[in-house]
Amino acid sequence: METELIIGTIEYITFHNADNGYIILKLKPDEEYNAQNIDETVTVVGNATGALAVGDRAAFDGQWGEHPKYGAQFKFWGMKKLKAQPMASAAGNSHSGKAVLRAAIARITFYNIENSWGVIKVTPHEKDATTREAMSRDGTIAVVGVMPEMVEGESAEFRGKWVNNEQYGLQFKAEQVIPIAPKNEEGIINYLIYSVRGVGEVTATRIYNHFGDETIAILDKDPESILRSRHQKSS
Repeated sequence: METELIIGTIEYITFHNADNGYIILKLKPDEEYNAQNIDETVTVVGNATGALAVGDRAAFDGQWGEHPKYGAQFKFWGMKKLKAQPMASAAGNSHSGKAVLRAAIARITFYNIENSWGVIKVTPHEKDATTREAMSRDGTIAVVGVMPEMVEGESAEFRGKWVNNEQYGLQFKAEQVIPIAPKNEEGIINYLIYSVRGVGEVTATRIYNHFGDETIAILDKDPESILRSRHQKSS
């Protein structure tokens, strides 16, 4: 198996699991590749051995592969951070700078599976002066950027910056998205449907009715109990 080397600057981090280091990021490579997305980035996935951030330059050892849904990806098994660079702020934007927004997905307005660019409406977990200014009449905030495919009812921590759009007003531009385990009925049922193979809406509802708001915690600690509950319900 021939190993390739890609060097570039991290433009977005679309997913990161802090427990095992698994990361999905968009890298703007120093060289051109046929697998580049519309925004000139390439998708890089693997288990990071150190902290990575937007703006960092890094080198990745690995090999190209084809994901059945997302297309060409570079799967790395070795990495080295070359130089940490501060995140650039948006010029002339009084709300620029690093920011964190924790919110629940209210609806998906747009999502492009080819380049992972999304526009979603979220309901913030906490309200402050900035979130209130960004809220539309229905209490939601627009979040834009490269992100993993989300589902309504799911919660996430968005890291990035506030930007003023000339047409739509104050929005949150996400540069990193970290899913948060759902804690309510709608979020847990949606999580089961989209994350557990073979579970549809009826089964997911039965599982939630059996375990309640503790479903995700039980799934993490004792997944066999979820399977047992499915068999018990169907018998």
